[in-house]
Amino acid sequence: MNDELQKNLPRLYDTEDTKIGDKIVYVRYYEINSGWQWFLTEYDPNERLCFGYVKGFCNEWGYFSLNEMEQIDTIFRDEIFKPKKFSQLE
Repeated sequence: MNDELQKNLPRLYDTEDTKIGDKIVYVRYYEINSGWQWFLTEYDPNERLCFGYVKGFCNEWGYFSLNEMEQIDTIFRDEIFKPKKFSQLE
């Protein structure tokens, strides 16, 4: 997570009144072995806590920790992912 990206991300709860399909996904993380994906829509830089959509055993909205994700060496940030509405994800 670079400084420029952190400055431009909505803080936690900033988009809670936004319709699900209209929420902007800013960052995509993925785990290379399991196929899990995390789509970040809000962020707390102090706690390094994210909110977004998680595709794993089941697909759901929730919170995830960058500190915990960084401890797993098979999770990466998709460097070519461009921000888009949630409804535009494939």
